[in-house]
Amino acid sequence: MEFEKFRLHQFTLATIIDMIKQDMFVVPELQRPFVWKDSQVRDLFDSLYRGYPTGYIITWKNPDVATKDGQRANGRTILIDGQQRITALMAVLCGQTVLDVNFQYRKLKLAFNPFETQVDKMFMLQDTSKIKDKKWIPDITKVLRNNFSMFDFLNDYQKANPTVDIHGVELAIDNLRKIMQHQVGVIELNPSLSIKEVNEIFIRVNSKGTPLKQVDFVLAKLAADTKHSGLLLRKTLDYFGYLLNNPKNFATLKKDRDFVSSDYIAKLEWLTTSENHIYLPDVEDVLQVSFMYAFGKSNFTDLVSLLGGYDTRQHIFTEEIIADTFTHLEQGICKFINQHNFEEFSEILMQAGFIAPKLLSSKTYVNFAYALYLKLLEDKQLPYSQIKHCVQKWFVWTLLSQRYNSGDSIKVIEQDLQEIDKHGFNAFLASVSQEKWMKSFWDNWLPQRLQSSAVTNPLFQVFLAAQVWQKSSALFTKKIKIATLIKTSGEIHHIFPQAYLRRNGIIHKGQYNQVANYTYLVSTVNKAIEDKAPNVYFQDIKNNLANGLLGDLESEEQFYQSLKENAIPKAIITMDYRKYDQFLDERRKLMVKLIKKYYEAL
Repeated sequence: MEFEKFRLHQFTLATIIDMIKQDMFVVPELQRPFVWKDSQVRDLFDSLYRGYPTGYIITWKNPDVATKDGQRANGRTILIDGQQRITALMAVLCGQTVLDVNFQYRKLKLAFNPFETQVDKMFMLQDTSKIKDKKWIPDITKVLRNNFSMFDFLNDYQKANPTVDIHGVELAIDNLRKIMQHQVGVIELNPSLSIKEVNEIFIRVNSKGTPLKQVDFVLAKLAADTKHSGLLLRKTLDYFGYLLNNPKNFATLKKDRDFVSSDYIAKLEWLTTSENHIYLPDVEDVLQVSFMYAFGKSNFTDLVSLLGGYDTRQHIFTEEIIADTFTHLEQGICKFINQHNFEEFSEILMQAGFIAPKLLSSKTYVNFAYALYLKLLEDKQLPYSQIKHCVQKWFVWTLLSQRYNSGDSIKVIEQDLQEIDKHGFNAFLASVSQEKWMKSFWDNWLPQRLQSSAVTNPLFQVFLAAQVWQKSSALFTKKIKIATLIKTSGEIHHIFPQAYLRRNGIIHKGQYNQVANYTYLVSTVNKAIEDKAPNVYFQDIKNNLANGLLGDLESEEQFYQSLKENAIPKAIITMDYRKYDQFLDERRKLMVKLIKKYYEAL
């Protein structure tokens, strides 16, 4: 008989609050930034006040596990939907401090005006005006206390507001106190459900239909754990990402006493003096790299099972597997956030020309490269001096071949990790880049993949990195490097001006916004070009090199060198819109030629 997939319970709001206080289920979001706007907190309490439904809460119980002594340990229940609502309730009703999106701790005090009838004005977050205005009750918790005296309150309120209808105030306060008896539906999911099934239930119940990601389940598992420092690991992930972008706000972390007293805070202190990072991983990236490095796996479904203690051989849940999983995951996370590892890996990417975050939009590829770096550090047969070249070579190769773009990317990643462990990196690289098909790869496959209009196209980003690596100057200048424009938010412009192409019948974005039509230009040069045809402005510049009409080139040699560094065909000086397709075809081949030279030199 199929097991029951869920149970539906009805609890009062007061009961829900007590269950959380008694640690009967875990609210992971209490450990993460609270993202609700003040208006959403207000609307939640207005709905409770008016007796409107406020949505279901979905919980998922961790499976019970077998301990080493043969006993059973009860798994904790995790809140997977309703986290923001519960956080708002705990903050307002219990004084729980919340961490906002800027990682600043704040308290939420809700004010109530018993005379207001407009939906959006009866409840407001407390501010100075609500404290001064005697019609407002500045903090509703004073009314909700068990020892609240309606007689004393009404007496004091009438003294402060002599003209009020005190009977109306009494009715409003009575309704406010009833919110603690508001019924809340709780859907308790069976621990045997797969992540896919849990997600499907979540989508069908959640009115927004926003699917949970696999990483959400991992983070919930971490937050639910107190025995193996799971909660501290969860905080480490959050704080690492926060400090990476806000290094000056390290003092904020010191308000978290549990974290300050742990060993993890010392592992993050280096971020306070480290800025301008090119690699900006989020929580999911850190977990992915750590999982790949420590377990040789990439599917978070497997990590969720391991964190739950699932034994794939005996089909039971054991405490031993949980402990082992947390040990290895912690090692992986600590390897990731280590200053030397992180900065050395970033330097490896920069030396390959990837000098800015905008060139690293393909996070899966960057993450695999970092996991590879960490694994190669442990290869005693590989000199450290070679590790840099191995990582650079593989990173660029996977971007060019788009190795992890398929629907089976997780499977491919895990197979690659296994092959590297089995045969060593150099043998593995040789096997996947065999000569028998490399000519077709460079001559046909790559030029075709450059038929794209997206500046985030990985191949175009490799082209820009190759230009940085060979120290290319921007078009029509020998003084200003491509690297400088990338770092200083320089702009990419059309070689065949957009307005010129549109004026001559090439009107579709997918046509004129081809990456093969893009190049970095100094803004003054771009303005002077306006919307002229290439055969006009290229020829003008070539004919007026001595006059310095545009740019700072001084000779034909420098002019053609500039074309070469930017992979622009020499025939550009004769091309107008009728040869636009020919130009794109020729430039793609030159871009690939430049990329190939770069790749082979890594």
